[in-house]
Amino acid sequence: MVMPLLASLHQPLFDTVGELVTCWRQIFEGIQYMHENFVAHRDCTLSNIMQDATLLYPDGFHPIHNWMDPSYKHFARHITRTECWPRYYIIDFGLSRRYDPAQGPPLEGVICGGDKSPPEHLGAAYDIPCNPFPTDIYFLGNVLKRRFVYEGFPMSSDDRLRLYEPLSFLDPLIKDMTQQDPALRPTIGEVIERFDEIARKLSFWHLRRPGQRFYFLPKLAQLVRQIKNLFKWVPALPPYTPPTIVPLSPEMRAFYTQTGTKSPP
Repeated sequence: MVMPLLASLHQPLFDTVGELVTCWRQIFEGIQYMHENFVAHRDCTLSNIMQDATLLYPDGFHPIHNWMDPSYKHFARHITRTECWPRYYIIDFGLSRRYDPAQGPPLEGVICGGDKSPPEHLGAAYDIPCNPFPTDIYFLGNVLKRRFVYEGFPMSSDDRLRLYEPLSFLDPLIKDMTQQDPALRPTIGEVIERFDEIARKLSFWHLRRPGQRFYFLPKLAQLVRQIKNLFKWVPALPPYTPPTIVPLSPEMRAFYTQTGTKSPP
């Protein structure tokens, strides 16, 4: 298999809320495809979500330090995602596994990936078999929470994080995706339905607000870019067709959400 040269998800900063909405639509739909085929990723954390930045960096970028040019002598010149709409990729399937719904909800011992914070992986819960599908939901919600919707150091405790106001519309969804009880988390189909419903309610100007916090001069430059985009009729979102979400039967919902209650033998 040949892959494009991929870059980190979070570089450069997301210029607009619309760019971030487009990014997460792709990510959610990628995990939906896996879950619909009964595959849990089990490590869908920040380092395993990347982007094809070929167009984003017109002069190329360093394969390790993406903010540098290929020669590693200068900062890499980049445009905004609104100008090229990159494609996002979920990578690293080393911990992924396919399950058989005929055998009931998949319950097995904990395998830790990049994010070791899921409640079902901590303390006494570590010895209880868990369903990896709700843990995938937690991983995605936690990336959104700690890298985008809340501000603070990646390892900061929750009480030291600050909500980034332009993305506050995602906070209720994130709280549900990171519920302490895995059985209470939404399925990926429910996440997509709620995400799309929220996104449809955003005004054209809200979609052009900064996707991440900029300091004064970069923020001023971002505002000028959005005014220019308005005059040039550049859309805040690319064309989008919502995926078909098939309602789950009670048995299938249990397959994706039911958790363990006893220690593995």
